[in-house]
Order: sequence, then C-alpha cells, then structure tokens
Amino acid sequence: MKKSNQYKQKIFFWSGFLVLVFSAVLIWFYIFPNSYFSRFLTERFPFPAVIIWDKYPHIITFSETEENLRAVRNFYEKQNFSDLGIRIDFSTEAGKKRLAIKEKEVLNKLVEDKIIELLARKNGLEVSQDYLDQKVARHLEEYGGTNAVYEKINNIYGWDIEKFKKKIVKPDLYKEKTREIFQKETENESAAARASIEKAQEFLRLNNNDFVQAVQLYSEKNSPEKGYLGWFKKTDLDPRVAEAVFALPIGGVSDIIETDLGFHIVKLENKNTEKKMVEISQILKAKPLFPDWLENKMKNMSVWVLNRNYFWDKKNLLVDFSNPDLREFEKEYKKEN
Repeated sequence: MKKSNQYKQKIFFWSGFLVLVFSAVLIWFYIFPNSYFSRFLTERFPFPAVIIWDKYPHIITFSETEENLRAVRNFYEKQNFSDLGIRIDFSTEAGKKRLAIKEKEVLNKLVEDKIIELLARKNGLEVSQDYLDQKVARHLEEYGGTNAVYEKINNIYGWDIEKFKKKIVKPDLYKEKTREIFQKETENESAAARASIEKAQEFLRLNNNDFVQAVQLYSEKNSPEKGYLGWFKKTDLDPRVAEAVFALPIGGVSDIIETDLGFHIVKLENKNTEKKMVEISQILKAKPLFPDWLENKMKNMSVWVLNRNYFWDKKNLLVDFSNPDLREFEKEYKKEN
C-alpha cells in the first residue's frame, strides 16, 4: 500500500512538473516569439500558433507557418522581377516588414484552409490520399510531364511533390468539396434570383426592351441609376459577360448570363471599335457568394492566435498585426502596390 501511494505521488509530481514546463514554454513563446530558443523548438515540436475551436480544438503550428513562409520567400527570391522594376530584398528594415506582411498572409491562408477542411469533414466530405494522387497524376502531363513539374515545384517552393500535394492541391480540393455544401445550402436563394431575372427578361420582351424600367423593377436595390456601368475593355469584364456583350449590336440586349456574382442581363449602349471598348448597362440579380457564406460559418468558430505579433480580428475575421506601426506600413504598402 505504501509503495502504491509513493508511486501515485511520483506520477502526480511529474505530471504537475510537465504541465508547469509546458506552460512556461508557451508563455515564453508568447512573450518572445522571435527568439532563437522559440524558433529552435517550434521547428522541432508541434507548438500551436493558432487554435481553432469547433467542438474541439484544431491547431495550426508554428512550424507549419514557418515552412510555408520559407516557400513564399523562396518564390520571391528565386523569381526575376527586374522587368517590372521590382527588387526583392527581405534583409532591409522595409524588407523585414514586407516579409511580416507575407507571414500574416500565410497565417490567414492557413486559418481559412483549416476552417474549409473542417466544414467539409463535418459534412462527411473527405479528400483521401488516393483521390489526391489521382487528381495530381491527371494534371501532370498537362504541365510538361512529371519530371518537369517536380523541377518547377522544387525551384519555386523548395518542396518535393508530396509537400506540394499537401500544402497546395489538398486545400484546393477541400475548397471544391466545401463549395458543394455551399451550393446545396444556398440553392433556394439562387433559384429565387434566377426566377427574378427571368421575370425581368419577360418584362423586356413584352415592353419593347424598356431597360430603365426593368432595372427599377428587378435589379438589385444598390444597382447604379438606370443600371449604367460605363466603359470597359474586354479584359475588364467577366469572360462570360464579355463574350455576350461584344457580340451584341449597339442597343442590343443579352440573354441571361450567369456568373459567380449572380444573373445578368446586359445592354450594349455604345461601342468604340478602335479602342476595343464597350459602354454597358445591366440588370443584376445577385446570388449568394461563397466568401459571404464562409464568413458566416467562421463567425460560429472561436480562433485564438498564440503568436504575440498577431491577434484575431473578430470583426473582420482575420489575423492582424498587434503592432499598429506594421498595420500602417501595410496600408501604405498596399496603396503603392
């Protein structure tokens, strides 16, 4: 009995000791995220940088973030941007800030990818290894054959093919799966939008293409007055809209065009053949958008950022800088670029 009690005491002592050590390490990471000790350990152990809580915790590790950031840095430093007058140098003070912006983008992408994967799995949609391998194999020949693709991946990202599958292809496939859920959940709203645009089309047919009146009756409430959009080049328009409108005569009205934004009926007001530009108006019935749907799903999840350099902005649903100077630098940087 005495030995049994001593054994329990030892277990209790060492368990408490390990909890204290782990807590101390987490506090260290939070206070000194960029220290050599922090980076040394996070490269070797799966310490959480972000925790996403949806019934139970899901983590994004420091090492994941660092590995993806290295790939981003490799991409920018290996590419030749001299034709654009751009020089990539992350060693200067401004360069370090630009690299911090890239790290923030990496974190946000990892958070979005993880949430999309969680949504897919909750609905019983999985991306198996066999499915992933088949998808990649199907496209390899389109991009110059296996060896050529492997060489490009290694040169651009510094990854082998398995890492490329895991970090690029797999998240994209989960996004495809999640879009299936989105389409199913919003099919009634999309159907209502289509029914409304069909009424607009019928009104135009019966009222000698009275476009202005049709806009007032059927287009979105926030549409421009009379549906007027202005002048556009072909490349400025959604390809589906461009194909329809550039084939119209002046004054002509298109059939219903479906894009990711919704359902459109477009009128060609004028055309400049020399500049290859068109002046257009439209009737728009918006349908639910995947980013808006995803945002609503994200609102139901709790996100904690354990890297002191960042915090979770609950209003905008993204990781942002804790340092206000970096937030200001990012604003100016994006204005210039």
